[in-house]
Amino acid sequence: MDEFEKTLERPRAQDVARLAGVSTATVSRFFSDPGRVREETAARISEAIEKLSYVPDLNARALASRRADVIGAVVPTLENAIFAEGIEAMQAWLNERNITLLVASSNYSPDREYEQVQRLIAHGVCALLLIGTERHQRTRKLIEARKVPYCLSWCSRPTCDEPQIGFDNYSAGASMAQEILDRGHEKIGILSGIRAWNDRATDRVQGAIDRFSSAGCPVATDALVEAPYNHEVAADALTLLLARHPDLSCVFCANDVLAAGAIRQAHLLGKRVPEDLSITGFDDIAMAQVMTPALTTVRLRHKYMGALAGERLFDAVENGGVVKSEKIAYSIVFRDSLGPCPSRPI
Repeated sequence: MDEFEKTLERPRAQDVARLAGVSTATVSRFFSDPGRVREETAARISEAIEKLSYVPDLNARALASRRADVIGAVVPTLENAIFAEGIEAMQAWLNERNITLLVASSNYSPDREYEQVQRLIAHGVCALLLIGTERHQRTRKLIEARKVPYCLSWCSRPTCDEPQIGFDNYSAGASMAQEILDRGHEKIGILSGIRAWNDRATDRVQGAIDRFSSAGCPVATDALVEAPYNHEVAADALTLLLARHPDLSCVFCANDVLAAGAIRQAHLLGKRVPEDLSITGFDDIAMAQVMTPALTTVRLRHKYMGALAGERLFDAVENGGVVKSEKIAYSIVFRDSLGPCPSRPI
């Protein structure tokens, strides 16, 4: 390989400087003290960095190594119990093999995810775990350019050809919807997480909507309310949903935290669950079984998935090649929050 080919494979600060029309010192200042770089100059440097898929060489020895000493993960948030459980299981598996796991949070921002991927690669990670399928194309381009093994998790989309270790959220949403239909419910509302840049929430909700529609029970546009991952906000969302549609007999919630807030608010509104209003969840987090009533929900094996992702990433680095995908089964856990549709006066 000649020097030109090496430059294409791993661009240097000099290449960024040449493309941006600035000095190498200015590029260095852009990373160390960005406030001292003029906005117009910073924009040119950022454009050159993205075009070249450049990351600063913070650890040349680690970047040159192909051993799985350090693996990185970027998750949307660590406030969500499902990500914390999966990452902890992944870390436990890797720790037994003396492998370090570096974890970063994107706060559901594709821009921040890109920045965190840049930093993890700069710190010499040998493999990456990302959550879901939706992200900027420049993030994929960067990972491919640096030849870092990676996999997507918490998802298993048939239309995605990237390595995935996770669940078919669309199918799981449709399965829960069928359980609701089997109990005679026809007036159904949905509480969803924020779906922008979140394929997990999108697929769960779409799977339910499609199943309801195919059964002749379409969900009205204003009977779907999005809310952040917060039980207090979920309470307000349920109040809004019932104000719009007081005749609802069931609410499909796209995660258990929304369901917890909805159940609590239903009690405050004088609604008995499930006698007056059935509520279902998704994820089967620890609180699901101690709610009153206990929550009927979709069980996803987050810990198993996290450990398996660690194993598959490790194998890809040690043996070469791409990460082997695996679709993990889900199940419906029947508790007390889903009941038959209450009889209606004739």
